[in-house]
Amino acid sequence: LNFTYVSPYIKKMIGLDSGEYLKLPLKKMMTHASLSKVFDEYNIQCNLNKDSEYHEESCSMELELLHKDGSSVWAEVTASFIIGKDGQPVGILGVAHDITERLRAEEEKQELQESLSRSKKMEALGTLAGGVAHDLNNVLSGVVSYPDLLLLDLPENSTFRKPVEIIRESGKKAASIVNDLLTLARRGVHTLDVLNLNNLIEEYLSSPEYYRLESFHSLIEVETQLDPNLLNVLGSPIHLSKTIMNLVSNSAEAISGQGKITITTENKNFDPKINSRDFQKGDYVILKVSDSGAGIPAEDLQQIFEPFFTQKKMGH
Repeated sequence: LNFTYVSPYIKKMIGLDSGEYLKLPLKKMMTHASLSKVFDEYNIQCNLNKDSEYHEESCSMELELLHKDGSSVWAEVTASFIIGKDGQPVGILGVAHDITERLRAEEEKQELQESLSRSKKMEALGTLAGGVAHDLNNVLSGVVSYPDLLLLDLPENSTFRKPVEIIRESGKKAASIVNDLLTLARRGVHTLDVLNLNNLIEEYLSSPEYYRLESFHSLIEVETQLDPNLLNVLGSPIHLSKTIMNLVSNSAEAISGQGKITITTENKNFDPKINSRDFQKGDYVILKVSDSGAGIPAEDLQQIFEPFFTQKKMGH
């Protein structure tokens, strides 16, 4: 598979100077995946013709070629054997044209279609969530308000105070879930407070939800590395608390048996010119939850930001 001729069009497409193509092996002209595709097709054609004379039927494939500047170019290549007088192949003739822009346009179209599909799905979910949230609000009103009335009549040393306080806090958290549904339906009131993530993390690690998680995953160690000089942020304490709880819960469920979860906070100054990130220049607070688990399966990565997508097992 040595080159004997490359047209000016191909030279321009992959940035070759005159004569360079003669020294360039095929593996230097395309990606490994495309090279494998070429050899697979080559072997198929050889096997089809091994018991008879070779024919001049062509085959087409999309290949990713390597440009001289390091970029890649997608080309549709149609190739066929050049048959000699004895009926055996003396070479391969390939015709290629650049389809990079066409593929890019198809990808953009696919992304727009997926975005439109997500938007329609979110609109339907929002409508459903709004209806459910209003019904739940009516049910929860007693759970949220009656514990306060009971606490007024209970003495300070009553053994019932702690259970009633837990009911009250659980009711408030249930009400916050309803507020989440209303936020999804764009009917909720979104409040922002000045808060410190370290405090939210410490509150979660002393909450009944965390103790329950510990009982399910007794072999997992949770370690914190919290910056003592962490900057305050403007955010929703309910949503950020739930974010912390869900990240730790997901980490725990990703670990089979013994393992470790690390919760880290730190201050970070981002400069888009240096960090190459889509952030405005300024100071940020970073929350990081890492674990020794198996990680997120590749097929789930596209769905992790969908509000009702979950891989949690029933009862956990």
